[in-house]
Amino acid sequence: MPIEEQVVVVYAATKGYLDKVSTSDITAAEAAILKHVDPAIYKVLRAKQKITPELTAHLHAQLSSVPLPGQ
Repeated sequence: MPIEEQVVVVYAATKGYLDKVSTSDITAAEAAILKHVDPAIYKVLRAKQKITPELTAHLHAQLSSVPLPGQ
């Protein structure tokens, strides 16, 4: 998995977006996140190599609307 995708998944996990996902659904939730997040976010992460305040806002908008399993 490319590093920018790993960053998005870890970001989602550490910011509480996966808190209500059961342990058995984590892999499916990860796949849903990777599928749902705009590829432009990955491109920006790859280019800037950090999460900027602007990127944080975009990530929040994207991650808030991911249809996660079990929710």
